[in-house]
Amino acid sequence: MTIFRIFTSLLFLLLSFSVSAQKGPMKWGRVLKADLEMTEYNLEPDAEAVVLGEYATIDFSFDSDVVNYEFFFHKRIKILKESAVDRGNISIGYSGKGGFERIRGLKAQVIFPDGSREELGKKDFFEEKVTDNWRRKKFAFPNLKPGCVIEYKYKKISEGINTLEDWYFQEGIPVRFSQIQVDIPSVYQYVYLIESGSQKIEHTEDNNIQGGGGATSFKANRVTFKAENIPAMKEESYITTMRDYQASVRFQLKEILYSSGSSQKFLSTWKELAKELEENKSLGRNYLKSSTHSNVVNAAKSHIDKSASHLDKIKQAQKFITSQMKWDGSYGIWCKESLNKLFAKKIADGAEINLMLLAILRSQGLNAYPALTSTRDHGKTIHLYPIYEQFNHIMVYLEVDGKPIILDALDAFHPVGYPHSNSLNHFAWVLNKKDPKWIEVKTKNSTKSFLATFDLNVEGDLKGTINAGSNGYYAITEREEFHDSKYGDWKNVLEGTFPEVQIDSIEVINKEEIDKSLKVNIDCTIAKAAQVNGDFIYLNPVVSPAYGENRFKLEKRNYPVDQIHPWKENYILNLTIPEGYDLEELPEPVLLALPADGGRFSHQIKKIDDTHIQLVSKVTIKQTYFSPEEYLGLKKFIDLIIEKQEEQIVLKKKS
Repeated sequence: MTIFRIFTSLLFLLLSFSVSAQKGPMKWGRVLKADLEMTEYNLEPDAEAVVLGEYATIDFSFDSDVVNYEFFFHKRIKILKESAVDRGNISIGYSGKGGFERIRGLKAQVIFPDGSREELGKKDFFEEKVTDNWRRKKFAFPNLKPGCVIEYKYKKISEGINTLEDWYFQEGIPVRFSQIQVDIPSVYQYVYLIESGSQKIEHTEDNNIQGGGGATSFKANRVTFKAENIPAMKEESYITTMRDYQASVRFQLKEILYSSGSSQKFLSTWKELAKELEENKSLGRNYLKSSTHSNVVNAAKSHIDKSASHLDKIKQAQKFITSQMKWDGSYGIWCKESLNKLFAKKIADGAEINLMLLAILRSQGLNAYPALTSTRDHGKTIHLYPIYEQFNHIMVYLEVDGKPIILDALDAFHPVGYPHSNSLNHFAWVLNKKDPKWIEVKTKNSTKSFLATFDLNVEGDLKGTINAGSNGYYAITEREEFHDSKYGDWKNVLEGTFPEVQIDSIEVINKEEIDKSLKVNIDCTIAKAAQVNGDFIYLNPVVSPAYGENRFKLEKRNYPVDQIHPWKENYILNLTIPEGYDLEELPEPVLLALPADGGRFSHQIKKIDDTHIQLVSKVTIKQTYFSPEEYLGLKKFIDLIIEKQEEQIVLKKKS
């Protein structure tokens, strides 16, 4: 459950002050004897480590005309198992360009089980430049072993008061105590958003904190959030990002109230935000002002047929952009330079490439707009407040014949209307100052078909052909794999079931025709596919199972299953058995269904005649989002599919 609260206060703004919060319940280096002697965490005995405590404060300071917030952080971790030693590798990210953020007072030490300690020196701290704007402080605790306690602290000074430091109470190991305390001058109004999940987060407010002194005294609001005995968050498959479900609190500046009675709003309306972004030279002006993208548009003209339909023009424009530009693998919403300059460099981030496509489409008379989103690994979107910092990617939105299309032209493998998988995060916001709106990013069904025709010999070898077809995201993935390898991923797929596979020939059809289904024809030999034991032959007839394993391991899941797209896999095997053998045993047919038609599984093997057997196995998953309450049903459904597709055919030599 997400809770929205607003700090409100109506006092005057002072020109120079600092709010100083008391520095926390943990004292540097003072570790309890019981914590040093701890060999397991009693609430989670299997835990490899435990956060004994983490504490932070946020204070505000005014230096001349610059307003900063100071984030003080202190964390202490107990290492319980050898597998947790790498938790001593620490990385602290910050925006380092132009001194926008600075790290000060970084200290770190390891306390050994016997009470001795080793403190890191300046030579142990390293600075890494990640991008032009992003830096990392990195260090590693030395000589770690089970029983050690590590702790570190630092202060981050930031000019970015629009959004304060996010605070996460939960992580991959249990947390015994976590608290953040924020002192906010009364003239500031912040929105804070709590994602509590299944955890209990306590928060208190005191609106009568006195800051400053004498002629510069003022009131501030102190808000404290804390939680205790927080269980480890177990990483699982099929999810956007774990941060979406971690117990957390975020802060967003809403308004500053001035002593004159006037105010400056930072959260207004979506329409006002759209107007502001369209006028921004690093975003809107780059695709609206022709001088910034004229070279891109002119270069594309000869590649687009003026008489073509709107849909064909879109396809031609996207093909042109993907042939000219290389995606650098990063995201963003601001252009580093004009689109013309970026086009000349032939490499750009995702938003910049898509804005080039947008400019081309608009030059062709198509009403295309930026669609701002948050990628799956970045986190879910917030619709209640117009917070632009939540976005980290831009796609292209337009309508053709009344139907919406979303474009994401980061490579040559994705057809029109198929955004990258990481962009499929449910919603996007269309930037149009006349009509800004949220749209649903709908995913399309992807299918895979598999027809195997094999002869089985008395030694247990299979020889024959595989005729496979795929479309949608399955075809996108396969085309990427064939781009890197002659065999794509087929050798790995087959060897996942049978250890000795020889691909005699492979034919790929429609490899470059991304709007068509991809087809693959394989001639292969699978040695020792079946187990021969006396008069019996045992064969698993599923050459390529729908699930290699059930990636859902937990008996209980506190967050939803969020798959990328619906899918269907059809598997047919036509098998010729060796002469002199009879069918001794066949698996029973089965038909399973998830509630509300969320998915279906059918599996049937039948004898065609004395020498031929046919298997038809189909899996369909229509539902992509499963609540925690639906999790066990989905887990059991997949368990049954795996169990059924592993059942063997038994042949017996005739008397």
